[in-house]
Amino acid sequence: MRAARLKANESQPHPPALEHAQYRAAVQDAVTEGKQSLAALLVLTYSIGARACDVLQLAREEVELSDTALEVQFRRGKGVAFRGPYTVHGAIADPMHRSLVQSQLSSADGRWIWPTPTPQQRAEINADLLRLIRKFGGPQMRQSSIRRGADGGYRMPRKANTSPI
Repeated sequence: MRAARLKANESQPHPPALEHAQYRAAVQDAVTEGKQSLAALLVLTYSIGARACDVLQLAREEVELSDTALEVQFRRGKGVAFRGPYTVHGAIADPMHRSLVQSQLSSADGRWIWPTPTPQQRAEINADLLRLIRKFGGPQMRQSSIRRGADGGYRMPRKANTSPI
């Protein structure tokens, strides 16, 4: 199964970026369907260019949101495993999007913003997020499309292989 998954990922090494218009349409669609929690996840993920699985592991005290700024401290997740705890700064310009995140922060019970106690539930939320962005961006969209769209679709050019072997 792992070999098949790796092979499937090879077929599309650079997924397309989620365009800003697609992002806005996806957020609006999630709100219309009554999935405010999913919309808030997409807004926060897009606003800071983070992995959705890392955002799902955030505690309330790790997110500071004001009218002009957003500060998120990551203490868990894939990025932390590579470089240790880190902070990301951003902003949410749209007042409706900001209110979605504020609502999610204030409605959270206990320490965690998203109540995802099991990996299976986290996987279900990620699958819902992927279905949402594919609805507006097409079947070629992947989770990393959100991050690519958040940074304007820019990707560092690959270095040419200059090794003598």
